[in-house]
Amino acid sequence: MSDKKYDIDMNLMGERIRLLREELGFSRDDLAKILGITSRHLAGIETGNKGLSLEVFYNLKNELNSSADYILDGKRKEEDADARRVWLEENILGHLSACNIKQLECLEAIVRSYVRSHVDKEEE
Repeated sequence: MSDKKYDIDMNLMGERIRLLREELGFSRDDLAKILGITSRHLAGIETGNKGLSLEVFYNLKNELNSSADYILDGKRKEEDADARRVWLEENILGHLSACNIKQLECLEAIVRSYVRSHVDKEEE
């Protein structure tokens, strides 16, 4: 048996959970209901003050469309990133299908502006 010990930073894990939840547009109350826990318990998890069962962890990673590795230690495998990209693209397209032409034109201008100011600078 190995003497190697793995420490999980509960504060950072909670922060990753909160950020994923917010990226997906879940309120704390909504996600807590899906997970079968109270929003207060979820708040404790997100601040690193509360633990969570394996069952809640498993359901949480699935609802947040994330890997266990990323939630636990912040590391994303290449295939996780690819799967996340596909999921995000499909999710975005789903929301766009509800928009009219005027709204789509507005969103296109926002995306174009964002890409010009953020993505192009990252490549420099």
